Order: sequence, then C-alpha cells, then structure tokens
Amino acid sequence: MATILRVHNLVKSYNGGFTLSVPRMEVERGTVTAVLGSNGSGKSTLLTVIAGINAADCGTVGMGEMAIGARFPAPLAWRRAVTMVAQKPYLFHGTVAHNIGYGLHLRSVPRAQREQRIRDMLRKIGLEEFARRDARELSGGEAQMVALARALTLDPEILLLDEPTAYIDRDNAARLEQVISTLRAKRELSLLMATHDLAQANRVADRVVSLVDGRLLAAT
Repeated sequence: MATILRVHNLVKSYNGGFTLSVPRMEVERGTVTAVLGSNGSGKSTLLTVIAGINAADCGTVGMGEMAIGARFPAPLAWRRAVTMVAQKPYLFHGTVAHNIGYGLHLRSVPRAQREQRIRDMLRKIGLEEFARRDARELSGGEAQMVALARALTLDPEILLLDEPTAYIDRDNAARLEQVISTLRAKRELSLLMATHDLAQANRVADRVVSLVDGRLLAAT
C-alpha cells in the first residue's frame, strides 16, 4: 500500500523537560495505525503536531506534496485533509445534526448536499434517532460518537483519534470500535489512533507503534 503520512526526525520539547522524539514513522493509506502508550508518553503531543495544532521544534510531517514543520506551518489544505477528534470533544449548541454538519457549513457545502451527508453519516454510525437531539443532553459516549461523525462527514485524508474511548461507557466504546473496524475493512479511511489499551490496539489496528516517555520504540 502507498504511504499517506510520513514523520521524519520529529522533535517537540516542553519547558518542563518532556521531549517527544520520533525519528521515523509512516502511515499507509487505507489502514488503521494505533499509537500505544501510557498517560504522559507523548501520544497527544504527536497527534497535535501531525494535525498542525502544535509546531514541532524540528523535523517534518509530510503528506503527498505537502509538508509541515518548525518552519512550515500547516496550510489550509493540510488542516482540511487532517482532522483530529480530542479525548473530550467540544460540541456546539444546537442539535446533533447541526453539530455534524457544522464543518460542511464552514466549507460552503450547499444545504441540500449537506443535509444528505448528515443523514448518511447518522445512518452509518447508527444514530439516526439522535438527529434532533440537543447536543448538550448527550452522554459522554454519545458526544464522542457525534464528534466522530462530525469528523468523518468532512471526509478527511487522515483522521486522528486521541484516546477516543478513554472517558466513555462500554457500550459506546464498543460501538465506536465497530465503526473503526468497518472503516478498516472497507479501506475507506487512513486513521491514526492514540490509545493506552493494548487489547484495543490489537482489535482495531493494522499496525501498532509504541511510545515510551516520548520516544518511539517499536512497530508491529
């Protein structure tokens, strides 16, 4: 398979002494890669650098003809191609359907097309009955599923998930894993997921890379 994302000699340091160091990492198109590590190992830092939210001190992250790094901030095209879902995602005021379609609205997708994509996504993740629910009334697990749907609706080149099941109930965690597994089986999306759960990584990922104290140690 072709490589969609390349990380080369990436270093990100903080004043407190923590340093993320990733000499080399690749994500293949249409696969799920799990970044495995304990709390504080650097998983979130790696994802935010790849997303262009935080800038690396040195090194580059490349995707196709684009690259970002210390001297190359993420352009609009990069931020549209890479979408990240945080551990505790923020939902806007309004309905679930409004939240899922928010990014499409910002990208000036026509209303009829936007509404169709929202319906399709709700059906895909099994949340059809949630369309008119107030997003503020959702449980943590339901909110995580809506955030995932919002990200998927944007049809990103690569999706980043930061510990997506860390704060949600078992049923919604299983549902989210099922969505990931379905996407993996269909090779519809390239996905990089941070997790501290080895069993989960083995269930949903094609490849597992390990971070320990900020250093990339192994890949399987």
